Amino acid sequence: MNIATWAETYFRHRDIFERQLVRIEREGKPSDAKLVLVRRDKVLQCRAVDKLTGDPLTLVKEDVLVTKNLRSNVEYLLKHWAVFAQREGLKIIFANTAKNEKWVLIPYNHNKLLEGGPAKGLWALFEGVPEG
Repeated sequence: MNIATWAETYFRHRDIFERQLVRIEREGKPSDAKLVLVRRDKVLQCRAVDKLTGDPLTLVKEDVLVTKNLRSNVEYLLKHWAVFAQREGLKIIFANTAKNEKWVLIPYNHNKLLEGGPAKGLWALFEGVPEG
């Protein structure tokens, strides 16, 4: 399953009990898609990408990032940690779409709890889900 389809399915399943999701608007290609989650109470901007690349300032504009659980994505996040940790409310979901497993990170909150930098904790989370 591609990352955009996995993300859309994930958001629909998360809403089964809340019933707040009105619709999901999707544009772009399966490996790099923009999703707009229209809920009854708010609208969330989401980006689903296979790999985190490019300018991190464009990525932190989203409310939710969904990406594959790849070593290169964790390395990118650590390299640009200061940018991601400043964005309050940003949620990053690292997913193995083949095994339907994920881990979720809110960099702003994680940064407040850190002692000695984010690397050790992020690698522990990364290793809890198979890479892919």
